[in-house]
Amino acid sequence: MINWGAGLSHILFLTPAYPSPLNPVTGIFIREHARAISLYHQVTVVHFTSTNQGNLTVNLIDDESLHLYRVTYPLPLISYTNLFNRWKALRSIYTDLKASGSPADLIHANIYTSSDLAYFVSRLDNLPVVLTEHSSAFPRNLVRGVRVMYYRFFMNRLNAILPVSQDLKMHLQRYKIQNTYQTISNTVDINRFHPGLSRIKNHDSKRILCVAMLFPVKGIHFLLQAFARLSEHLNKCTLWIVGEGPERQSLEELTRQLALQDRVIFWGLKNQDEISQMMREADAFVLTSKWETQSVSAIESMASGLAVVAPRTGGLPEIIQSFCGELFEPGNIADLVEKLRLVLDNEGKYPPEQISTYASREFSHASIGQKFSNIYSRVLEEFKQQNGDN
Repeated sequence: MINWGAGLSHILFLTPAYPSPLNPVTGIFIREHARAISLYHQVTVVHFTSTNQGNLTVNLIDDESLHLYRVTYPLPLISYTNLFNRWKALRSIYTDLKASGSPADLIHANIYTSSDLAYFVSRLDNLPVVLTEHSSAFPRNLVRGVRVMYYRFFMNRLNAILPVSQDLKMHLQRYKIQNTYQTISNTVDINRFHPGLSRIKNHDSKRILCVAMLFPVKGIHFLLQAFARLSEHLNKCTLWIVGEGPERQSLEELTRQLALQDRVIFWGLKNQDEISQMMREADAFVLTSKWETQSVSAIESMASGLAVVAPRTGGLPEIIQSFCGELFEPGNIADLVEKLRLVLDNEGKYPPEQISTYASREFSHASIGQKFSNIYSRVLEEFKQQNGDN
């Protein structure tokens, strides 16, 4: 039971996605949320991942300011039965935390697929649960049939749902997921992503940067076709593409077909320090995704003082102000080309200092962590009143 008089201190953070040695970019946005929260609270992260072989394993490691449990469980024949393995591991972790004198005060689940586990574990000791939703599965209508009824049952019984954009909230409500909502954006480490010392811009060789996994939904084929149309800029522009994925071979082939191999560089995966340095060296950032709930890379680029060209889709129009860059209509190559030209030819319209200051104010760890902390306080107070605790 919560020690109400002692105040809130310990958040049990559950997630099916989190960076690991095998998948270093998966769930980075969730780790950044956890780090933001750790400025105000103790955070224990439990990361669940399935495997085709082996037994249930639980390993505790330190991840900077976080205690991280990595739980690996065998992939079941029937997907819903993975709940039993996750429940077994989490119940053990939760019991150990209580025995150590550091019980959880609140459960913070991430992504709708963890809502069932969070709900059941909360019943162990009558704890409140909030859920941050990041997934584009709802806007893209990928949650169907019995899965809708299954996850809606649990999501409707949590204490609050925290989508990363208003647009995502609208789609959750379209699925008849009725709950207390508050939008809390993704976050950025402004100690890592910042303009740095102003470099001398070489306007004869401007650099356009794109950071995205090379999957169809990211629309990189579309970006290459648009870049090829920037005919008057091609001799003084380079396109940097940072990311990896199954489309890399076809994208490199399209680059050759468009005779862009001297102007387009595929860098593969880069870590956050490398990406932050590339952002400081770039002149503009471009994103061509078919869908984004809210792009972390767009926020990182703004924190770095870069003007952003992005599609008018998902949560992107909510965060890209007029002085931060330009929005284009998804799927409209001519519009993308026009917006790229506008950004490249009018640097003074997008002041790096103003962009960076805006991103720092709205999306820094301190800002987003405080918003989560305020939610926790409200949820706990309401939970206390509903349960009649003094």
